[in-house]
Formats: sequence, C-alpha cells, structure tokens
Amino acid sequence: MLEDLESTALAMQGSESLQLDDDVELDNNSLLSTWFEKNPKYQKLLHAPILVSTIDHLIPATESLRGGYHQCMVADNQQPPIVCAWFDEFLTQSIFTHNHDDFIRQHKNFVDKRINKLAEDNAPTRKAKIVPIIKPMIEPILSKQTALDLLTLTIHKTIFSAHTNHHQSNGKYDISFGVVRFANINPLVAVTQALIKHNNHDDCCVHYCVYHSQFTLAKRSMIEEKLDRLVNRKQPNTIWQQSEIIETIKRQPNSKNHIFVVLATSVCEVGRDHDYDWAIAEPSSMRSLIQLAGRLQRHRKQPVNDENLFILDKNYKMLKGNRIVYEKPGFESQKYHLDGNKSITHTLKTEQYQHINSIPSIQLIRPSQPPYDNLVALEQSAYWYKLVGDWQKGQPFEPNNAKIWWNQKVTWTGEVQRQQPFRLSSPEKTFILAPNSQGNLTWLIRDDSNYPYIKLIESQHILNYNEIKFSKDNFSWFNTDEKTRYQQIAERLGVEVEKIPNIYGEVTVPYHKNSNKQYYYHPFLGIFSELE
Repeated sequence: MLEDLESTALAMQGSESLQLDDDVELDNNSLLSTWFEKNPKYQKLLHAPILVSTIDHLIPATESLRGGYHQCMVADNQQPPIVCAWFDEFLTQSIFTHNHDDFIRQHKNFVDKRINKLAEDNAPTRKAKIVPIIKPMIEPILSKQTALDLLTLTIHKTIFSAHTNHHQSNGKYDISFGVVRFANINPLVAVTQALIKHNNHDDCCVHYCVYHSQFTLAKRSMIEEKLDRLVNRKQPNTIWQQSEIIETIKRQPNSKNHIFVVLATSVCEVGRDHDYDWAIAEPSSMRSLIQLAGRLQRHRKQPVNDENLFILDKNYKMLKGNRIVYEKPGFESQKYHLDGNKSITHTLKTEQYQHINSIPSIQLIRPSQPPYDNLVALEQSAYWYKLVGDWQKGQPFEPNNAKIWWNQKVTWTGEVQRQQPFRLSSPEKTFILAPNSQGNLTWLIRDDSNYPYIKLIESQHILNYNEIKFSKDNFSWFNTDEKTRYQQIAERLGVEVEKIPNIYGEVTVPYHKNSNKQYYYHPFLGIFSELE
C-alpha cells in the first residue's frame, strides 16, 4: 500500500517516471552510481526512461494558459459540429454547425429579431434623464474637494426627487429602494461620508448601504444575502413583512418617508437579481448604463411616466479636469478617446439613453477612427479593433488583436494571451481580518518566509478607520460587524469560530512594495484609500 501511495503522489506531481519497476536492472558499477551511492532518489532519476513527462502535461504547457485544446474527430476524421445557442428574454435558438458563414447568418438573424422586439416596447419600464451637476462650472478644473461637494449636492438632491416619483406606500409610510452607482471605490466612499452628514428633507429618513468588492467575504456575503432578499420584488407587498423594514420603521415611527439607498460600484450591475425603484449613475460607459438599467423594475415590470434612471452629466474625473474620463472602468484610452466636450449631454443622443435598452450594445455600427464624439461609437470601435483589428495606410491599427489567436492555428499557444491578457491585473496581497489576543479585530498577513511553516503577522497596510458621523436622519442600513458575522457563520457551519476568519475574513487589495499608499477599513465603508 505504501508503494501505491508513493506512485500516486509522484503521478500527481507529473513525475511518475521517477518510480521504477521492480524488474529494472541497475548498473551498480557505473561512475554516476558511485557518485550518488547514498542518494537512491537521484539514482532512480538517472536510470529512469527518457520520458520525463506525459503528453497531457506537455499539451497544456504549449497551447494555453489554462488547459489545452482538445479536438474530438468523428467519422472520416471530420470535425464535429459545434453547438451555438442564443438566449434573451424573448426567445432561445440554437444550431449545430462548424461553418463560419452559418454562424454569422444565424447571429445576425437573432440580433435583428431582438432589436425589433425591443423597438416595439410601447410601455417602457425604464426612462432616463441627464442630471446636470449643481452650480455652473466657473473653473474648467476643480479642486478635489469642490468636485466632491458638487457631486454630493447633485446626488443628494436627486435622491429625494427620485423617491417622490417612485415609492411604494402602505397608506402610512412611503418607502423606496434606489441604487447610486459609482465608477470607483474611493470617490464612492468620499461622497458617502459627505452624504451621511447632510440634513434631509422634513419627514424623511435615509438608510444607506455601501456595497463594493473591498469587503471581507463574511461582510460582503451578509450584504448580498440581505439585498437579494429585500430587493426581490416579485411579490411587491411582501417588503412590508421583512424584519429589517419593520425594525427600521419602528426606530423612526414619526418619519413618513424612508429611503433605502445602496451606494455601489459596478458589482451592483451584474450577477444580482435585484429590482430597484430608481437609480443614479456616475457614467463610465454605455455598457454599464445598460446593465444598471436592467436592475430597474426588473421583477414588477410596471410602466413609468417619470424618469427613474438619472445619469449624471459629468463624472468625478471630468469634474477634476482629467483628459481621459471614461476609463477603469470604461473604454476610453489615450488611443481611443473622445474629443471636445465629454459630458453625457454631448456624447449621447437622446434616443440612445431616454428609453434605455441593449440596442446600442448589440446593433453593429461601422467602426471609425479616433477621436470620437459619441460614447457608443467609442465603445463599439474599441471593441472592434481590440477583437478583430483593422488596417490603416497599410499598417495594422491594432496589431495585437484577439483575432490573431483564434484565426491562426499556429498561435494556439499561451504567448499571445500573455502579451494581451483578457484582464491585466496588478500585484495584490491577501489580508485577513481576525481578532488579536485582546479580542480586537486586526489586519493580518500570511508570512511564508519560512515555508512550509506559515504564520500570521499583524500588518499596517490596512488601518482601522473611525472617523464617520451620521446626521440625525441618516442611518446605516445594516449594522452587523465582522465579529458578529463570524459567530453567525460558525454557528451555521457548526465549526469553531476561531477558524472562520482564515476563510471568510480574507480580502485582496493592490500591493506594491515601493508604494506608500495607505489603506483604511471601516465596517460600513469597506476598504478604501485617500482620494486622489
């Protein structure tokens, strides 16, 4: 049994050839055998067959970064047809083909049908308007604080306007659920800290929830569990039976209006089955606006007369005077850039956003050369050149396009993907939020300098942040901290609470050895850094 385990372990390491059969005769008189007389492992390696790896190791090593290409032939050595399927809210269709022209024809047919269906919608559930930033722009470039103040004032005013036109009432109280989508975490946190200090309209309470990727797994899962339940509006009246809503109203029974606001990054756009009454968007791309619009009236499908999607005319980067403003996230770059006035008023046509749907993303337009004066043209052109490239004056406009990889069999290697990764990541480190010996939550980092022995040491890369203040009519929507959440998870899983932080207390943040950037953490705000 011990030999079987050893053989299995070697096979898992790709080194099964180190295991010799019992009937192999070794020349014990060779010079190499004499040198390695006291090291049987080296002797086994020397006398092993020439093959040092198996074909299933070699193929992935040369063909791709994650797994190999496996082609299964059918009769007469012919490539089998590929199953191609298209899905949307109207229909589903599929074909079996290995012919490029068949695929293109079927795809165009599907897209055309979808566009016609979307265009026939005479009772839209989403209606958008552009919201100008409060106060005229006297200076072309604003200070960081002025830009934040203008952004905060505009969002604060729009929240109450949205609630007035889009709320649910039980006769005594009016409630609404809205989402404010930001492009990046640090502006989100800065605006949040300003919003919670603002005084509200009379008879109004605002309950805020911050939602982005830089929370511990324990805290983020708690936020998502509650949002998945509370903004599931398939049965609209059940919202009044939710314990969080009942307790919230009990704490402030004299306020007729309760506004529940999710302040989020792009994590709110995809993967969550949420139905909000209204949304405010800091713009970064047309694609993100379409995704966000999909979270409005998602379940109820009630036609609206008043706008329920409010698109800020300028984002934070534009207010600051940055040259490239629709990036990270977004498609604008030094190469693919907008020219002139970059406000949404000047870069989107009314028909592209007023009754927003997916047509601007799926209706193919002819790619053009930069600079651009329309956000949709910018995005589609950037997509086109990055994927299939083009030629300009005899030279490739985007020489490292993705088409090189899928169109040429010789490039079925990992090299093209290394040069142009799907998502270029930056160095990161994983930190753990766990109680120290005094029971206080502390940020720890794994020290593997003495590997395989790993220990956790305290880190100052993330500091706890305590400077947060709510005005009398503003509240945190959810108040659970990590220690309480760890206890809940431990009870649910039936394990010791001490083991929970090692898995559910993790969070990954950018990490550069030579950088002095300081990160901060607050249970309500998540992890963030100083706004630049």
